[in-house]
Amino acid sequence: MAETVLDSTQSAPQTSIEYDDFTESFLRAVGRCWNHDPGSDAADVTVGVAFSLSREGRVQGNEVRLVSSDGDQTTTNMAFEAARRAILRCQRGGYQLPVDKYDEWKDVLITFDPTNMRLR
Repeated sequence: MAETVLDSTQSAPQTSIEYDDFTESFLRAVGRCWNHDPGSDAADVTVGVAFSLSREGRVQGNEVRLVSSDGDQTTTNMAFEAARRAILRCQRGGYQLPVDKYDEWKDVLITFDPTNMRLR
């Protein structure tokens, strides 16, 4: 699955219940598309990726950026591509996020951690 931080630095605060609801929904959507192969060399690599979403819940320009990793270049590339594919594959109809909270979720950071699935 994944860990996500939704950028809320420029918006009004929301309740933790609202945050949990749409964050959990978003993580479930991405997690369903993440093909994690426990037998691959990348199975122990954690990668952080960042991207921006349009108001329609689609990745702007299909641009997903690698922002952190704990593996060598080869395994990092493998883990990053799996994460990138999951994000882009799941956005087909746009992620179902509350439009009125757009400023809170337009910039996303997800950490794909195959050993410890957690929410930050």
